[in-house]
Amino acid sequence: MNRVINAALLTLLIWYGGTSHASEYERVKIVSHEWKGYTDAYGTGLYWDIIREAFDTQGINIYVEVMPWKRAKHAVEHNAANAYVGDYYHPQHDGRQFLYPRWHLSIEEDVVVVLSHSDLMNWQQQGLNSLANRKVAWVRDYGFEHQLLQNIPVNMKEVDDVYSAIELLKKGRVNALLDYRSALTGSDLLSSTQYSIRTAKAGEKLYVVFSNSLESQRLIDTFDLGMEELVNSGRLENIYQKYQLDYQPYYNSVIKQGLLTN
Repeated sequence: MNRVINAALLTLLIWYGGTSHASEYERVKIVSHEWKGYTDAYGTGLYWDIIREAFDTQGINIYVEVMPWKRAKHAVEHNAANAYVGDYYHPQHDGRQFLYPRWHLSIEEDVVVVLSHSDLMNWQQQGLNSLANRKVAWVRDYGFEHQLLQNIPVNMKEVDDVYSAIELLKKGRVNALLDYRSALTGSDLLSSTQYSIRTAKAGEKLYVVFSNSLESQRLIDTFDLGMEELVNSGRLENIYQKYQLDYQPYYNSVIKQGLLTN
């Protein structure tokens, strides 16, 4: 009987030792706010596909979860998730400590402003300064007050999602809303003659942002290797084509930054 138990234990130890590297990453969790066509709630979208493929090239499976933006950042900051998707490069912003890969995930969409058509002339004359001392809505913790509206005092109204901001605008409780262009997909604002949509800021590089841990550094190295392989193999361009998006701006940014090593 003891021989049987010992043999079973030996088999278990061999199996565990042979799979320890895989199990080290079996709970890789990536979170993000939902952006239609990029990080959809059901795990589809450009960003989810890219991240999944990048890790898959290195033999690592991930699972993804959609949640409010502020909660996603909080989960990573407190090591309840390994990384969140779609932020700028600011390693110590607001006192938080995160880790960043060399490779950025994408060039973001333009940030747009939606305002009443009657306010369009002021926008055309003053741009962002026309929002000074006015009520402006955006998704909670997007941080537009720190970057886009720095030194422009506004009465900001943070909301959980763009739909809430749209309702506030329609009810006249805010003067404008700020968000990414794709967030407005399907909204009647796009065809309304009451509102105008204008570019507020050209897109910047967006990153997958990791928690500050030893495990994250290994995951970052894996992600960087995977992204380079996707570019070199042409698979990344295929993913962009799948979503009918222009790949060239991203590729140009990769060349400009000198990310390719071979």
